[in-house]
Amino acid sequence: MNRDDVQTKYHLSNQLLSDYESWRVKQVDGQVAPSTYTVEDIEKLRLMFDLQQIGFSSQEIEDFLSLKLQQQVPPVKLIALLTQRRRERLTTIHHFEQQIASIDYLKFQLMENH
Repeated sequence: MNRDDVQTKYHLSNQLLSDYESWRVKQVDGQVAPSTYTVEDIEKLRLMFDLQQIGFSSQEIEDFLSLKLQQQVPPVKLIALLTQRRRERLTTIHHFEQQIASIDYLKFQLMENH
């Protein structure tokens, strides 16, 4: 499958495909990789998309993929990265919950005093 086919079929952004192609070139010692995408490439692109959706930066995605290629058993470092991201997201959620509670309290006070 070529780049256009992959982009159309999987709805991937140009930036994600460019990031993948750049990472792929680094993995083959700077040599230009073939312009066709294998099933393995598609799996990596899907992982990149998922990581992007949960807030990983391009560099973090590259680091994650590089670690994944080392195929640690068990993948301790990968799990640690995901656990950290989850913890960060929960902290953000809790912060917003506190803000919502404050908004609700202020609304209650306004209704009581009016």
